[in-house]
Amino acid sequence: PSDAGAAGGGAADEDGAGANDDDLAQEFERAMRLKLDQFDIKAREQRAFDSVVDLGRRRLDSVREQMDQDLENLLNEQRERAREAAERTAEAMRKKLDEAEATLRKGAQAADAATRPGNAARER
Repeated sequence: PSDAGAAGGGAADEDGAGANDDDLAQEFERAMRLKLDQFDIKAREQRAFDSVVDLGRRRLDSVREQMDQDLENLLNEQRERAREAAERTAEAMRKKLDEAEATLRKGAQAADAATRPGNAARER
């Protein structure tokens, strides 16, 4: 009887150990699935973050390009205004120069007329 009990007890231990092995295997499998799920979640979070960063970079590039274009337009407008102002100034200076030349010509003609021999005799 004691051999049978020992044999029976041994079989019971083996069944118990087998059940424990199955429980351990299932627990390990659950733990691995949980880890894989965590890695998957982290990977999704990283992809979402990367997408947001990429979107931000594209938006920043777009804003930078628009600002560059606006600056270029503004500079072109300022150049055009400066050119127009310079043209107006040059035209005004040419007009003043023409007036000064005309005044000099009139003065020279008057001086010439006053110094001609015939004019001098008439004045006497």
